[in-house]
Amino acid sequence: MRQHRFRVLFQEVSGFITLIFPGSGYILKALEGEGPFTAEDLKSRMDYLKKKCAEISDQITEQKSLLTQAEHKSEKAAAQLERLRGYAEVFENAAPAERRMIASTLIERVTVYPGYELDIQFRVGIDSLAQLPEEDRDM
Repeated sequence: MRQHRFRVLFQEVSGFITLIFPGSGYILKALEGEGPFTAEDLKSRMDYLKKKCAEISDQITEQKSLLTQAEHKSEKAAAQLERLRGYAEVFENAAPAERRMIASTLIERVTVYPGYELDIQFRVGIDSLAQLPEEDRDM
């Protein structure tokens, strides 16, 4: 009776394995002791594949983390760009005297070379804008 239950269970498992892994006849034959591979060979291969799957899973997790960080940086950059566009709008709508004042505040030096080539040095760079606290940037 016990052997019969084992045989029925083995057949159910065999059917399940065949359904999930088409061409898994080698697995079943190895488990029955009839195939070219031993159960130890299959276990060794399965252990190797489990290890590789774990490595790939770790890599996927790391890539997801990097993607999340990149998306966060992209969102911050987009917010900064919108603020800069707001500043540009303020500059465009300002009176000429206000424009000169804004420009002189932002620009440290302008050098004009032959052929009207310009070199502009700003007082404030993108890096310093990025380091400002949120409440200071919204002014």
